[in-house]
Amino acid sequence: IYEGIKAYKQALIYYQKAEMYTHVAELYWALAQLYDQVGEFQESSGYYELASKAYDVACKKIPQLKDFYDDYSLYMQAWSEIELAQYNHSRENYLQAKINYEKAAALHQKLDDWNYLSPNYFAWAKMEQAEECSRTEKPKEAIEKFQEAIEHFNKTESNIKNKINENPTAEENDLMTRILKASCIRQRYCQARILMEEAKLLDREGKFLDSSTKYREASHKISAIVDEIDNDV
Repeated sequence: IYEGIKAYKQALIYYQKAEMYTHVAELYWALAQLYDQVGEFQESSGYYELASKAYDVACKKIPQLKDFYDDYSLYMQAWSEIELAQYNHSRENYLQAKINYEKAAALHQKLDDWNYLSPNYFAWAKMEQAEECSRTEKPKEAIEKFQEAIEHFNKTESNIKNKINENPTAEENDLMTRILKASCIRQRYCQARILMEEAKLLDREGKFLDSSTKYREASHKISAIVDEIDNDV
């Protein structure tokens, strides 16, 4: 991957000198994806932001494609926020990650080609909020936010199934299939976390046997998710 990053950066120099801003934007986009693959989310976010700006420049250079490049500029902004959300989540800064996902969702709502995915990122925002509630020992609020996340994931699935009926390209269909699968896993994770938060409440009430049963059920669900993910790698 790092060899690919080096090659793209070398190509950037040529395209920047030639003022070929569409190609510049595409290379920034590719770099952002590579940095995401190695878990360098801040770097990835920065390159998505640069891609957004390059599409803005391309828009001014080729005004007849303004709508097309405007959409891609917004899409790159959305992905910049998603990468920042992942970075903040990794640092357990859940409330900032929530804000990043909300911004990504709002940007998706403005895009005709990708607005059907906005509930997916609203779901992620709710999950981050739930994680913060859990960390600060607010199990009732955490349960509520995990449940809201499930509702948004359900909306995502409904949107994708409707989109699939519109005869998408093979690439689009592959993306939607992957998001559907991921949405299902995340819903199951939310359900397991709800069980854990319910176990906390039972523990506080002194219902230790019931609490233990909930914890065990949650543990089995999470273990099954981990095994499924490991088998896909």
